[in-house]
Amino acid sequence: ASDVYKRQVYGTAKIQFAKNARTISNAGIGGALELFDRVDYKSATRDLRKKINIKSIIALETKKKPEKRVIVSINPDLLDYFGHYYRFDLKLLDCTQLKDVGFLSLSHKDVSYSLAAKFPHIIPCFTEKSYEVGLRNMDSDSVETVFEKELLQGINDVRKHCPDAIFYEFFMYCGSYPHLKAMYNILEKFTSSRIKIRFHLHLFYPSFEKAFNKNSESYRNCLFSEIIPNKALMIYGGTNQFLALLSKLPNVSNHNPRYLPCSSTTYSDGEQPFYREMHKDSKENLSICYPGNLRPEKGLTVTLDSLLAIKNDRYFKNHKIVVRPSRNTDNIEIIDLYRCVLGNRVNWIDDDLSDSDFKVLIASSDIIVVPYSDEAFALRPSGLFSDAIMMSKPVLAVKGTSMANFIETYGNGAVFDPSNVESFIAKLKYIIDNSERVSLACNLARITWSKENTWEKFYETLIR
Repeated sequence: ASDVYKRQVYGTAKIQFAKNARTISNAGIGGALELFDRVDYKSATRDLRKKINIKSIIALETKKKPEKRVIVSINPDLLDYFGHYYRFDLKLLDCTQLKDVGFLSLSHKDVSYSLAAKFPHIIPCFTEKSYEVGLRNMDSDSVETVFEKELLQGINDVRKHCPDAIFYEFFMYCGSYPHLKAMYNILEKFTSSRIKIRFHLHLFYPSFEKAFNKNSESYRNCLFSEIIPNKALMIYGGTNQFLALLSKLPNVSNHNPRYLPCSSTTYSDGEQPFYREMHKDSKENLSICYPGNLRPEKGLTVTLDSLLAIKNDRYFKNHKIVVRPSRNTDNIEIIDLYRCVLGNRVNWIDDDLSDSDFKVLIASSDIIVVPYSDEAFALRPSGLFSDAIMMSKPVLAVKGTSMANFIETYGNGAVFDPSNVESFIAKLKYIIDNSERVSLACNLARITWSKENTWEKFYETLIR
């Protein structure tokens, strides 16, 4: 009870300090904490806390105006932290706080108490089966059925939280075909309702890989055939390459799929300058960081081979190598074998990182290696790449990926051939030897990326 009271006091103090009662009315007291935590209000809150009591908190809650429009994030794997891709929940929360728009997030049923307490806009809703099985199994009717049932319950919960709303905008990132069919089925049930619901589904490329295979013509012809175009069902692709392929599928063009980049950076807008300034000093001993999980589609083989090559090349003897492996992998034995060979030359991060730890890791690194394969990332973006760009860090990426296309245009790093470790070493040396030129290119890339990937644009797409 004491901790809850402290959260309420801090949240209310932040609102009073900012003189913005709309923030609290949109998302609740705890929902304002993300913004509150970014600035040091301690000096102000010491005096304010003496004047604040529970009655004043209740008074603020009861005075709120009903929102006419509510944006709802469908976030089935939200459990104990917002994570890389779903950081945009917090950014949408910030964005909606500035407008007469409500915001809620439908999470996993087992979402942690601490997260739900801090962010009261979270509504537990989904089970594991609603999400993970459907990502790579496009034909799973069971996923469609379970997801539809749980989402319908989530919609009812949202309406209870916001009974006066007229428009409900539901957005899901990394959705697959069963999710799309479930949303279509739900819309069919609401055709005669005066409640206005619209779904926005950001399609996950790997769940559609089968449709792009040369020998899958019959499958392509069936895909989307049972879904009649509906203005209340919007579909999006995260890269122009994926969108172009998607639009060529039979029955898809009538759905008017759109390009919607997700700048899924871990950093909140107000934090970015702070972290960039904190770690911008030039150093003789550089930190070369592999922050992605070590899995086959994320460059397991090329990572291990390149680490051995770096260890054996005296050029890198004074540079620090940091690797963040994942224990949740079937390849742990081969990783442990390489760890024995590499010895203490590599700094391994084995602990789970909080969002704050991850931000420091990226910001304090000098070169970010994203060895993700072209097979998995030719048509999809990477949150790590977005993080590196926003911190003005040079990136080493695999030829043929969406990241490589950007680097080749703006020069914010280098592109290497994953089948040739000598190519990796040569491009890594290029980044180090041409640090001033690459640094200028990184700043230009950040400015360009920021213009194209703004949360204001993302928000406007959802409500237009």
